[in-house]
Amino acid sequence: MIHIRRIFNKISMIYALAILFTHNLLLGYCVTIGVDVNNIEMPSENWSIVANGSWNNWGGWGVILEDENDDNLFIGTLCGLENGNYEYVYAITGDFDNWSGWGIVGNAPAGSSCDYNPNDQWQNYGFYIDNNNIITEFNNWGECGTQGDPEQSDILVRPLNEDILNYIHIPFEWKQLPDAIGYNLEVSLDDSIVLSNYVEDLMYVDKENFTWNNLYDWKIQPVYIDSLGEWTEESSFSIGQVEFDLNPNIYSDEEFINEYTFFGDWNNYRSSVVDINGNEIWNSGNYGFMMNHVNEYGQIFGSSPIGFPNNSGMEINYDEKVIWTPNEYIDQHDFRQISNGNYMGFNGATRLGPIPYGSWTSNFQNMGFQADGI
Repeated sequence: MIHIRRIFNKISMIYALAILFTHNLLLGYCVTIGVDVNNIEMPSENWSIVANGSWNNWGGWGVILEDENDDNLFIGTLCGLENGNYEYVYAITGDFDNWSGWGIVGNAPAGSSCDYNPNDQWQNYGFYIDNNNIITEFNNWGECGTQGDPEQSDILVRPLNEDILNYIHIPFEWKQLPDAIGYNLEVSLDDSIVLSNYVEDLMYVDKENFTWNNLYDWKIQPVYIDSLGEWTEESSFSIGQVEFDLNPNIYSDEEFINEYTFFGDWNNYRSSVVDINGNEIWNSGNYGFMMNHVNEYGQIFGSSPIGFPNNSGMEINYDEKVIWTPNEYIDQHDFRQISNGNYMGFNGATRLGPIPYGSWTSNFQNMGFQADGI
């Protein structure tokens, strides 16, 4: 928990600095990149850490990363980027390689969650710029993230320890303990209790007490017929950023057909669920996903430009995990799973064919087409 708070607080600080960068047609957008090198032995000579990437066709040095707090977390910011996909690696350069910029290279683990395009031969990290300055996930050298796999409780099932959630209706789940007739559930924010309930089941969903951009701790206590058991060790989880700044006007609650509205943003590749009061309760987080279909079972379908060919169709779950994707271009308008279990989408096709007669015939003939219907 110490590590996640350190990283979370440092990211919050950098995010506060990042909002100072304003975009215009000349400056472009900014990205902040970081790497933790506590897990490797550094060269003895003079050296620097850089992030080299596709923004300059992998030519020359990229962005220099610096350690301002002497904690071996090196961070740098690159500006002037246009919208699109970018890939990068970390590198240590110095006296030992004549400052080439490529002395020791730190790649993403092959086929991992941070391997930006797992289908190619390269092991690159990556990010997507979409009309915003961004902060990438910081990584240990040669790893995904900064913590590796966090230690998990044997009893607390969900949220997992150090989870970053993209929703504020939170399901809590735990394993059954022998002889327990119920459980006390307690959740705290900065040592203040925000939820304290007695639950007789093994799951509880809270829809009222959690907000975006906060870090929480939770635990349970078994309740027996004549006594209380020991509290479990705490697990922590954080909730990410809200995607949309909404100011709803409520005209009549009686006119709403459904309690929630699910929509996708074509221009910025993001999706959200809002309640009847305009409160955002779920979003697609940092994934870059535009919803175009939700079926009767609540399964989510859409497209994403991240880590795949642009506008690749896919099904995701509410935790931003990809259920299935063809890894190829699919038209953005519709993508779904059909009754036989296969997936269906649209692709554009161009071919020669007859131009039927109509009011447009003379226009096409003036352009050199026969336009004779045959």
